[in-house]
Amino acid sequence: MRLIWIALLVAFGIGLAWWWAQGETPQTTPGAIAGDKHQQAPKTDLAPTAGQADSAVQPERQRASAGPANEALTPAAAAVPESHSLPALGLPLRETAAELLAASRAGSLPATRRLLQELSDCQRQRWASMRMDMMIAFEDSPRAHQRGSERFRKAMSSAAETVADLAEQCAELPSDYDEAILFEVQRRAADAGDLAGQLAFALVPALSLGKSLQQLDRLEVYKARAPQALQAALEQGSGQAVAGFMDAYEYVFEGWRGRPAEGTAMQTQAIKKMMEAVRPLTPIQQVLGEDLAAAHRYALLCKRVCNGTDQARAEEAIARQTVALDPAQRRQARDEAAELYDRYFHAQARPDDIDLEAMRDAVLGFRR
Repeated sequence: MRLIWIALLVAFGIGLAWWWAQGETPQTTPGAIAGDKHQQAPKTDLAPTAGQADSAVQPERQRASAGPANEALTPAAAAVPESHSLPALGLPLRETAAELLAASRAGSLPATRRLLQELSDCQRQRWASMRMDMMIAFEDSPRAHQRGSERFRKAMSSAAETVADLAEQCAELPSDYDEAILFEVQRRAADAGDLAGQLAFALVPALSLGKSLQQLDRLEVYKARAPQALQAALEQGSGQAVAGFMDAYEYVFEGWRGRPAEGTAMQTQAIKKMMEAVRPLTPIQQVLGEDLAAAHRYALLCKRVCNGTDQARAEEAIARQTVALDPAQRRQARDEAAELYDRYFHAQARPDDIDLEAMRDAVLGFRR
């Protein structure tokens, strides 16, 4: 019983500290970074599905089992010319959202990209406004004036800046332009071959897993299409997609590191086990399932093609996995990583990274 109370206090403390210390992410959104330069996605016959960790190097397996709900992603932009007239830039989203959504549903990729960017901005502004309200409510509490007060003030200032910067763009946006619409736009962008849409849909889907019964339709779509979207991003030469696969196939919980000086080894181990048992898995982890051999394959590839931050994480993952896997598994992972590199990265220009942190802030808010 005592351990349960300790764990509850730890969880409460972590959550409250996050509210006070959480900073804002840059205001660049995935659509703004991706632009219109990315080509439409190649065929995704290598897309992994849950329980098929080796499908990235066995292209025919996915093709043979694909059905209507698991069809390959196909460009949708051809239904509407790229020159399709869209509302003028700079208008509040409340005045353009309906038209942009209609054009997106008709197949306009520019409308989809623009709506992905602007709706993400406004979702981020909504979370920042809620965060600011919470910090104002706790501003006079003793905790806010203790050692975290400087971080508290910075977080408050950052939230206020986001709210102010996007106030005109997002004012009076109807509440029904919410995460359900954002999820639809992410999916349409992914289907059309947009790299930002593929990465956002696969790695930061607009889903609330705590409300799963209210969004079964979205969950089914995500389960069927997310691995293909991530594979399509990899085939465009995205190191972020490689890092996404690396993270998806290995579950590493870093939320509890323990403080040996404040408790016995048995207490530390007990709480660590409990936290691991209830740790939240990302949507893509839930779809693919843990597979250390597959994680090792993508970690080896990430070390060659990812950005510096993800490369550092890949090196740590390789060290962990080397201990857990036998020599035959490690050799196979090296061979498969080399094959993927030669196929998609050796002679292909790398696209710019997408600002996934801005998308996470838009989608997850307090749930980060």
